[in-house]
Amino acid sequence: MVSDKDMLAASYPIAFVWRTLLLGGFWWALTDGSTYAWWLGVVAVVTVAGLSLLTLAPGDLWWRPINLGRFVVYFAGQSLIGAVDVARRALQPRMPLDPAFVDYELRLRAALPRALFLNTLSLTPGTLSAEIEDDRLRLHVLVAGPHYPDYLAALERRVGAVFGESFPAASGNAGASR
Repeated sequence: MVSDKDMLAASYPIAFVWRTLLLGGFWWALTDGSTYAWWLGVVAVVTVAGLSLLTLAPGDLWWRPINLGRFVVYFAGQSLIGAVDVARRALQPRMPLDPAFVDYELRLRAALPRALFLNTLSLTPGTLSAEIEDDRLRLHVLVAGPHYPDYLAALERRVGAVFGESFPAASGNAGASR
């Protein structure tokens, strides 16, 4: 009978091969297939594939391609809405600005989903991840309002879905401070 530990140990070489092939494909695309660049590419690809096994063990985190596609469409739409809102506020000075810090309790546990969530917030016009301590996020926003807790919870649920992480809808876990 094969133990879980033996199965995990056997998955490392397979993960290394797949990651090496994936990174090699990226390298090939970045260098337009140039064979001259492979002297450096082989070293870089093998090193990064090996290091990736130290930071993300095989089977630790699975992402869902369909949910990633849904997330990309959602993020693009939210970015467009945010960009139009920020542009309107910049071009029409009478539109209110109410900058504030919003505190939010993170529910995502794994590092990669959290990083995607925080970077998504920083890329969304009008928001900036300002500080994170333990499970508490402090976010700077141009216009604070009662909609932020729901917006943040919906975004966090969508990021979690990309990685197969789910949790119930939360409301009211964010608060604004000046």
